[in-house]
Amino acid sequence: MTTTQMLSRYQIKSNYKHSLVLQFVLSELITIQRLTNHMENLLTENTHANLISFTYCMGSLIGSSQAHVRLFSWTQDGHLAKLKNYCTLLRHTTPSPHPESDVAAHDTANEAWIQAIQIVDLLQGTSTSQIRSAYFAKLRRFIQHLAKLLLNLIQPYHDDENFMFFLLRNHAALNLLYKPEFVLSVVQKAFPKGILQFRHFLVQRYTERGFAHLVPVIDERLSELN
Repeated sequence: MTTTQMLSRYQIKSNYKHSLVLQFVLSELITIQRLTNHMENLLTENTHANLISFTYCMGSLIGSSQAHVRLFSWTQDGHLAKLKNYCTLLRHTTPSPHPESDVAAHDTANEAWIQAIQIVDLLQGTSTSQIRSAYFAKLRRFIQHLAKLLLNLIQPYHDDENFMFFLLRNHAALNLLYKPEFVLSVVQKAFPKGILQFRHFLVQRYTERGFAHLVPVIDERLSELN
């Protein structure tokens, strides 16, 4: 079997849609953004209590120490480790609207994870708070760059009701990750006739699939979006 045939066989048997994996990536990114915002506040005051809390948060980001020694594992439990693995899956799930963005996201997620490992090493040594802050600032830049890369992958899925409902459910967190009214701007671009057109799209798709019980949830989230 040729390499091309093996790749095609893998693609056909893939259990994940690209848009679904993208939801996993965004979910982890939301959690990481929230956690690193808290960690940044901890660094503003150099106290022992804050250092302990910061170290604990780093553990949440990268997982258990046993998992760090493996370069790749689907069982890693830290948020950055999960993000790294989801970005690997994203890169190999087809079809993708922007394969080059998948590759860049994968590379950036790996760089963020490695940067986090370096911060853990600093915490175990005698580094100053200024050095730790500088390394952490670099980690934040990797995360922000990854979020920007994912923008290319969001808009093409305006016809995917599951993905659009994900954006709607997480609009508050995504607005914090990107900019105020970010999700509303995505909706307005995808549905030029406005919120009512978007509602009709979601309600029709989910009702046809037997999920009419989601209509009240859709309406509640839409009321928050306006």
